[in-house]
Amino acid sequence: MVKTEKKKRKKTSVTVPTMDKDFSLQNGKTINVVVGNVSNMMNLTYGERTGACLRIGGHSDNFYHLCLENENGFHIRFSNPDNGKFVSRVSCYRNGNTLFFNQLRYSEDTNYDNEDIVEACALIAKELIELSKNSSYPIENVVISPDYAMASRPFDMDREDLGVYNTKKGLPKFYSDVSGDDVIVLA
Repeated sequence: MVKTEKKKRKKTSVTVPTMDKDFSLQNGKTINVVVGNVSNMMNLTYGERTGACLRIGGHSDNFYHLCLENENGFHIRFSNPDNGKFVSRVSCYRNGNTLFFNQLRYSEDTNYDNEDIVEACALIAKELIELSKNSSYPIENVVISPDYAMASRPFDMDREDLGVYNTKKGLPKFYSDVSGDDVIVLA
């Protein structure tokens, strides 16, 4: 763990706009969304918090390290703004003009259901595109794997085949569940 922590501390930025922002949901709830915080120690425990393989020694150990060490890997955390309680997370990577969100995990807070975090995820996807549109490398697409919280998506979101075989070309080798042939386009 010490070696991982030292590598994590060398990472100082991500290739997406970072933010810590509260979003209002259609049902009147508010949810806090944090994108790309590279210094939060919680980054080391997302796999354990959500029962995912994104952890040291897990099936997705290499994606865990990509999110901690590579500027193209990052997490989005959803929290309850009233008490700071962890709600959910999605681990992500950027390749070119597209963001790939891997498994939006189920809500861990009884004040929020999966529909709430799916809506928040769609809102943050649109926000990331908007914030990057005047940058040198704007984000044009955000896609997500159709599993976990996305399986019960409440909105008109269809599964799509992007016709892209290798969504990770040019990045270090890592395992993820999001692919180019079975995704949901968030924005």
